Amino acid sequence: MNLYRVYPRHDDDWCCYVFAATRNRARSRLVGYFDDDHAYIDFGVRLVQKNVVGPEEVCDMNCDRLAALGVQYGNGECEGF
Repeated sequence: MNLYRVYPRHDDDWCCYVFAATRNRARSRLVGYFDDDHAYIDFGVRLVQKNVVGPEEVCDMNCDRLAALGVQYGNGECEGF
């Protein structure tokens, strides 16, 4: 399992962190997490950390798993992709 940052390629105002096995799975999990309106957004995916423990999960805000890895929202990490 890996941790990815998933973000819209043409709108760098937001991102989500996704725990998933692959980049494509992270993108798919994020689309499934929201409604069908997001299915046509061109998402970029960046690897944050490899070999993390736990199940697949979308974290759209700070969560315990992110905190344990030292990752948190609010430091400008979703801007400028």
